[in-house]
Amino acid sequence: MKLRLGLVAVFAVLSFAAVAGRAQGMDWARATDSAPWPGRTDFASVSFVGKMWLLGGYASGRRNDVWYSSDGASWMEATDSAGWSKRAGLAALVYDNKIWVVGGTEGFGVEHDVWWSSDGVSWTCAATTPSWSNRCYHSVLVFDGKMWLLGGGDTISVRNDVWSSTNGVDWTKETDSADWHGRVWAAAVVLGGRMFVMGGSDGQGHYFGDVWSSFDGRTWSLVTDSAGWGPRGAFAAVVHDSMIWVMGGWNSHNLNDVWCSANGRDWTKVAESTPWAKRTGLEGLVLNGKIWILGGIADTSYPNDVWYSIGLGVSDDPNLGVGPTRIIRVTPNPFRRNAAVVWNSPARGGEVARVFAQDGRLVRQARIPAGQNRWVWDGRDDSGAPLPPGVYVLETGPGVRVKVVKLK
Repeated sequence: MKLRLGLVAVFAVLSFAAVAGRAQGMDWARATDSAPWPGRTDFASVSFVGKMWLLGGYASGRRNDVWYSSDGASWMEATDSAGWSKRAGLAALVYDNKIWVVGGTEGFGVEHDVWWSSDGVSWTCAATTPSWSNRCYHSVLVFDGKMWLLGGGDTISVRNDVWSSTNGVDWTKETDSADWHGRVWAAAVVLGGRMFVMGGSDGQGHYFGDVWSSFDGRTWSLVTDSAGWGPRGAFAAVVHDSMIWVMGGWNSHNLNDVWCSANGRDWTKVAESTPWAKRTGLEGLVLNGKIWILGGIADTSYPNDVWYSIGLGVSDDPNLGVGPTRIIRVTPNPFRRNAAVVWNSPARGGEVARVFAQDGRLVRQARIPAGQNRWVWDGRDDSGAPLPPGVYVLETGPGVRVKVVKLK
């Protein structure tokens, strides 16, 4: 009960100030500003069978509804009452061609169960009392052919244990006490054959800004004790284009910045402020080559908007190109050493590729021979000197632009 009261106390002091801004390095498009599902926080989301799924959460009470969409704009309700009880602080993942729901909090209690579904409508309870203690605001992921549960809080304390399972019924304790501090509202992702645990809170108002990694779930290494995005909890984290992305969250105030990293140690700020309002308890996922942001809590309200990333990688936003010439793809983006730019070019006399810094300075230009539609930028200026990490605008014709992020 001590933990529950601590978490409630943290919620009680949240006074939100939502200030929507423009992204400096990563553009966003709004799929809808009013999805049919009630706005909420502390819910779960997954990508499954070509759709995004939203499960449970809190908004004027805890919920156990399930919604899905293939485009973020049109949503269908799979069920308004899933087999698992109404809850917030739950975790979800996709494993063995099923959606799995693990734990959560049902008001005054903390759940201790595991459920699965192959369609989001019918749910089967895999375990009512698995080996780990009841759990909420924890992290789950899929790694090395297993489901993993990391940290979170039970009715007594915040935890730093790590468990794995191949069936959701039988769980193996990989460690009872990982090297990282016990935490709730953290994020966990998989990149480069490693699990990463990032940020979160001790449940008593202290937030972490560290990043840890492990190849086996038992031995953990500190990647950095001070990530560029700073201490925060209840944020969104995804892996996309071989990068970890951290978005939004909370630490004394709501956030809507965006950061990315190829290794969990070196972080680049892609956006200081985004068009979606500052918020916490949001969810992020990857679908159709885009990063998606759903829900959360902002300025004491629960927005039910849905946003997706544009301007990085595939350029499918009509505002990024006009006329017959279009930038089609920049890969990789973000990049470290080289970025290949491909576009459809009808120009007969060749074109000039230009790179601008954020302050508008022209830092690099190159004439592209007629008939070519590919140019590789090495991250250097016209003098051959390496440019600093940051966001750059690459132009291949009037109004034909895309934003490119250079990492350290």
